[in-house]
Amino acid sequence: MHGRWIPLHCFMLALTFSLASHAAILVRDGSRVGSSSRAQSSSDGLELRKKRRVAVGTSVAGPLGVVGLNLELNFNPRWSVMAGYGTGFEYQSYNFQFKRVLAGEYLLPYMSAGLARWYTAQPGNRPVNSELQPSFLYERFISQYEKDTGEFSEILIYPGFGLQYVQLTGDWAGVSIYGELLLLIDVEDLQTAPTATLGLLYYF
Repeated sequence: MHGRWIPLHCFMLALTFSLASHAAILVRDGSRVGSSSRAQSSSDGLELRKKRRVAVGTSVAGPLGVVGLNLELNFNPRWSVMAGYGTGFEYQSYNFQFKRVLAGEYLLPYMSAGLARWYTAQPGNRPVNSELQPSFLYERFISQYEKDTGEFSEILIYPGFGLQYVQLTGDWAGVSIYGELLLLIDVEDLQTAPTATLGLLYYF
């Protein structure tokens, strides 16, 4: 399973950088330097989110398990929705998340709320390994019956708070990195686990 998912994650990371690199090359085109540079630049993060309504990227840890692919759609400069698909190698995951940007120029603090599902896609044929990642999934969320059968489906809700850096000008305008603190809550038994995620997004 590891061999199947790591290349997918690397592909998405490469795609994100490829989109940003392509934009940078266009801006450097000699006949377009002045006008393209102005069109690509933004005075602050909210203006960037107004100009560029879609972002794609990748993340590690957090609501998608171990690694994930993400899509963000901006309704307006402050509100957006994110959707993701990920894996913990022994299971798959997806999530939907609302995001509210508070303020900022290069650094944008934001709040979020979302829902995620972590589940085994194939019928279990062996017990769940105690080395399952993240560790709190095995320790707090999975019942003993699920551990024994090797099958589980966990519905999680969470609030979050994050800080996002966005590149506003230059060849790499639109590239963004973020960190987010989350509190995952298992809907079935209300067990909780604090966690964090790191991610990369490119807005275009």
